[in-house]
Amino acid sequence: MFCDMKSLFVYGMLLLIAMGASCDPVLGDGVNSVVKKATLQYTLDRDEDDIKEVSWNADGSLIATTGTNSFSMWNSATGKLLYTIRKHSPRAEVHVSWSPDGMRIATSSDEYAPAGFDIGLISIRNAIDGEVIWTLGKNITLSTPHCMSWSADGKYLSTSEGGLINIWNPDKGYLHNTVRGHTDYVRHIYWSTKSNSTLSASQNEIIIWNSIADEKLFTLNGHTSRINDIDLSSDGTRVVSGSMDKNAIIWEVATGKKLFTLVGHTYDINDVSWSPDCSKIITGATDGGSIIWDASTGIKLFRLEGSDQVTLTVAWSPDGKSVAMNSSKNASIWDASTGKKTLSLVGHSSGIQQIRWSPDGKRIATGSSDGTVKIWLVDEQ
Repeated sequence: MFCDMKSLFVYGMLLLIAMGASCDPVLGDGVNSVVKKATLQYTLDRDEDDIKEVSWNADGSLIATTGTNSFSMWNSATGKLLYTIRKHSPRAEVHVSWSPDGMRIATSSDEYAPAGFDIGLISIRNAIDGEVIWTLGKNITLSTPHCMSWSADGKYLSTSEGGLINIWNPDKGYLHNTVRGHTDYVRHIYWSTKSNSTLSASQNEIIIWNSIADEKLFTLNGHTSRINDIDLSSDGTRVVSGSMDKNAIIWEVATGKKLFTLVGHTYDINDVSWSPDCSKIITGATDGGSIIWDASTGIKLFRLEGSDQVTLTVAWSPDGKSVAMNSSKNASIWDASTGKKTLSLVGHSSGIQQIRWSPDGKRIATGSSDGTVKIWLVDEQ
């Protein structure tokens, strides 16, 4: 009788353990499947059919968004629309770039392009009211700038023009100089915070320039397909590039030397980003996930699994403790030290194009092809 009771007790305990295990969240690659949903603060909607870019100013008080042929400025505390600048051309491609102090914003488009021509202009605007301070490029530029970058002191603005890079004085509204070297469209420009050097990417090459002296320092060749994104480390010493060849490469800026090739994705890499302390890199790819890498060794630390959808955008929190990524129309936040998902951002009806943290790290903006930008509260995690 005692043995039977003992057996029954053991069986019952095993059954409880089994039941408990079946009720636990399923873990996969360090990911907990039961994740808290982020709180939506508000939605920014201008009836656009696509949101291309989203960006906060330096103190997080303003948010700039671009649609198919317009850009809008919003009060980030209230979500109130401050103004919209709409371009008359239905094919206008609009880009924006904040000055380092967040008081001015550069906008570019082919607003004034005559039929059959592609003549792009750059406007330096007062960020609060959108009033134009300077118009750059009239009777000078012949194509729409696809990318722009301010110097750290705000004294220069670099803009692309086909395979050229124009360096402007945004305080006085004149062209400082033009640097030449690329043979195809320049799609990415970064201005080093530590020097007068800029980095530009076109097709499968990166060029490092002394922009003020109009001098090419290094040409970085290593990718076999088009570079989709580059990012410069905050200390200005290294750059990472992500390509359609499925690989990312870490380069040394001072020498142009290739340090590491990051191999692990199975499809195109769409976005790359350094952690604020320069110790890690995250890459997002068309294989539906992201990878966090050790930037000093090139070793893969974690793979963050999304769905089987495309990951277009990734971003580090300002404190470097978390990363955000999209997986088609949803986004998620992950602990960068453990590789575990901590928060889900669910609400868009179409693919997310960009994710941007607020400067204080308490909110995230997600811009989507559903025509809206959603602002999420993420400091509750």
